[in-house]
Amino acid sequence: MREEGQTREQYLEGYLNFMRTQWTAVRPDHLEEACAHVAAYDFPETLTDLKRMAAEAALTNVRVVDRFAQHHVLVFSA
Repeated sequence: MREEGQTREQYLEGYLNFMRTQWTAVRPDHLEEACAHVAAYDFPETLTDLKRMAAEAALTNVRVVDRFAQHHVLVFSA
């Protein structure tokens, strides 16, 4: 999930750096495949945008359960 005000490019810069510095057990060729996939296909949203989309689907209650770096566990309910 992107931080409020963070662009996709800023997010990707930080996330790809995180992957390259922290995913030390991943073979280099596999790591670069994963990074290329993220750069091409990941379009993270902000919490504000996710709440708006959820509300449009009648899910008005949002709870942040946990956070692991850029990953968040959210629960949306009616």
